Amino acid sequence: MHDSIWQSIASTPWWAYVLFGYFAFLCYRATKPQVVMVRKVLVMPTLITLASMAGMYFLVKPTAVKLGYWAVMFVLGSGLGWLHFSIKKIKAIEGGTRLVIPGSLGLTAVFIIAITAKYYFGYPLSLDADFIQAPQQSLSLVILYGLSLGLFFGRMLYILHIAKSAPLATTATLTS
Repeated sequence: MHDSIWQSIASTPWWAYVLFGYFAFLCYRATKPQVVMVRKVLVMPTLITLASMAGMYFLVKPTAVKLGYWAVMFVLGSGLGWLHFSIKKIKAIEGGTRLVIPGSLGLTAVFIIAITAKYYFGYPLSLDADFIQAPQQSLSLVILYGLSLGLFFGRMLYILHIAKSAPLATTATLTS
């Protein structure tokens, strides 16, 4: 397996390393407090939703049991996403179009989990295309899709909630 890891690194296209560096930069920047547009924050949940739907459709043959697991993990993830952003004390700026987001290592954790999941499923899948159809693997993927989509969906709902009705930050709080 030692050779296969090095072969995998050597056969990775150059742009993947550029993309990795860019994501590492975003993770570093996320550790600092930021003021962001609400629209910008809502892009990621949209992309995760599309990826989840495509993965469920193309990779996993949906059954009632798998959809049930997905729904349970989606609800759990939504609650955890809402809780996560409420604990971070994200505030809307007057007008509700921008948010004050304190810095954290949350994006770094998501990045590490995503890379780990990619290699957990990607390497065996590259060796055996039917790997994902094994009951345990497809159920793991369904649970991962449901939880990750739920996390982003819960965060999105919290952002929309505070943009309309939650405590507002003033420009004085931004400078302190």
